[in-house]
Amino acid sequence: MDASLHQGQRGHTEAPVKRGWLLIREKMVTVTFKFNKEKLKEYGKTEDELLNPFREDLKPWTVSEIAPGVFQKDGQDALVILDFPLMYIRKNLYYLQLLDEWTLDIDGDIENCKEELINYYRENGQALE
Repeated sequence: MDASLHQGQRGHTEAPVKRGWLLIREKMVTVTFKFNKEKLKEYGKTEDELLNPFREDLKPWTVSEIAPGVFQKDGQDALVILDFPLMYIRKNLYYLQLLDEWTLDIDGDIENCKEELINYYRENGQALE
């Protein structure tokens, strides 16, 4: 499908949300958070304690948590499962030290969000600690 402007459901022209070359509105989006159990103990945190802010922020968006730390949504607003946790993690950067894995999967096209955010901070000369 062409990523150019097209007619929306209500008949007005709109630009679909794009990630890479994929049109998000037609894809299943999955975000996975896997925490390092040893580091959780070291910080005195639990997986649920760290996931609960995401769960609360995502409640109004009818997001499915298909396994602990694995959030899934499709449709036009599917990227909320990345946006809200990203905003939270940017305010709580210690999460990056506790995460073994943080990925975005759009119908099999997988991106390493943890690595991307670390690289963003490094490229912009910002310390993560």
